[in-house]
Amino acid sequence: MAPASHIMRQLETVLSDAREPAQFPVGILTSEHRDTWTHMRERLASDPFNRTALRDIETAILSVCLDKAHPQVPNSLPAVRDSHPEILTKRALHGNGTQHNSCNRWFDSAVQIVIGEDGGCGSILEHSAGDGPAAIASNIFVMDLLIRKKYDVFADESAVDPSVLKPAKMLQWRISPSTAADIQTASHDMDKLVEDTDLACLMFSDFGKDFCKTVKLSPDAFVQVAIQLAFYKHYGHPDGHV
Repeated sequence: MAPASHIMRQLETVLSDAREPAQFPVGILTSEHRDTWTHMRERLASDPFNRTALRDIETAILSVCLDKAHPQVPNSLPAVRDSHPEILTKRALHGNGTQHNSCNRWFDSAVQIVIGEDGGCGSILEHSAGDGPAAIASNIFVMDLLIRKKYDVFADESAVDPSVLKPAKMLQWRISPSTAADIQTASHDMDKLVEDTDLACLMFSDFGKDFCKTVKLSPDAFVQVAIQLAFYKHYGHPDGHV
């Protein structure tokens, strides 16, 4: 495992290389419908140069998304977390649109770690690669280390050969007119999706998973049934899509 100081230097290199937004944000293509993205990917991968970049991304264990802060809230984590929880949640869900951070994603990644300039962070799981409990367990593990400031979990710098660690590199793309048009289409579709999505955050602290277990219920099943009951009470019939 690389020491924290080496990881920090890698991230600083990435931030330095990415000061200007990409003219053609290829990652936005992954937000499209699966069938649509399949055809867009085929056009993108028709260039061998692009296939190399795709291979580098698609063989990675996870993606790290270094997001800019939202302009409508103070650049302070407590203010964002306590006064604007919806913005933090939307950041993880879809990036708040192409004018904010939606282009800074690769939605095909099994795991995306999202870190904002204001300190707000989250993670995105692509469900076909794994189930939710595993991702939640890893997040709890990391949060526990951060809360207890157990940074010594990373390797000691003196014990690692710096030459073994590969330097960060910027991926290059060749954008054809057809892919440029695909990016424009995907950006429009993403912004429409963001506009059509309503989201509200509720911090429920009356009880949690431990209570469900004491009455011999699966916490996941408990929440799923609660959602269906709420739908029935609101609309008068069960949701046929569940």
